[in-house]
Amino acid sequence: MSGFHRDIKGDQNHIIHFREYATKEAREAATGLDATHLHKIALQADDNTMWQLVDVSPVEWQALGGTGGGRVSGEIVSFWGTIDSAGRPLSMVTGEPMLEWGCCDGRTYLSPDGRSVGTPNMQNRFIVGAGGSYGKGATGGASTVTLSAAQMPSHSHSRGVSIRTNKHFTNLDDSASIFAASTSTGGAGSSHAHENKPPYIGVYFIMYL
Repeated sequence: MSGFHRDIKGDQNHIIHFREYATKEAREAATGLDATHLHKIALQADDNTMWQLVDVSPVEWQALGGTGGGRVSGEIVSFWGTIDSAGRPLSMVTGEPMLEWGCCDGRTYLSPDGRSVGTPNMQNRFIVGAGGSYGKGATGGASTVTLSAAQMPSHSHSRGVSIRTNKHFTNLDDSASIFAASTSTGGAGSSHAHENKPPYIGVYFIMYL
C-alpha cells in the first residue's frame, strides 16, 4: 500500500504515516482497514494530529499528540461545566454537545463511531482506587451512621442510689432496717445518625466513549 508524505519546513518533524485524512469525520468513516493496519499511524490534516489505529472491529483510533489530547476509551475525568438532558457535556467554548463523552450516570451512550457504551453511575458517590481491596465497580459506604454500643468510646457513668427504710427505723428498735430499693445510672443521648462525609463539592464525572 502506498503511503503519504507531508512536506515539512524549518524545525518541523515528520512522522511516517500510512494514510492521511482531511477531517475527523473522514478518519472515523475510513474503510478498508484490517488487522495488518493495527498500530499504524494516520495523519488528520485539518488539525495536524496523528492517530494510531488500535482496533479494527470496530475501528478505533487513539490520538498520539496535537490537539487530539491522547484520550483513551473508558477514561473518566471530572467536569466543571454543563450537562444537557441527554447526558452530554457541553463544550465551554462552543456550547455544543461533546459527543465523544457521556456523563457517568449509569446510562448507555452512542459513541461517534457507532458503539453503545455503558457508563458507571457515579452520582452522589466518592471514588476509591480499585485493584486491591476494592474491585472495579464495587460500591459501599453510607451517607449517615448511627453508632452502636460497640463503636462508642469506653466510658463510665455515675450511679444514683435510692434509699428506703421501714416505718420503725426512727424508733431504733429491733425491726429497724435500711435497704436500697433501686440503683440507676444517668442517661443521655438520642441515638440520632450523624454525618459521615468530609467537606465536599459537587462536580460531574464524564467518560470518554
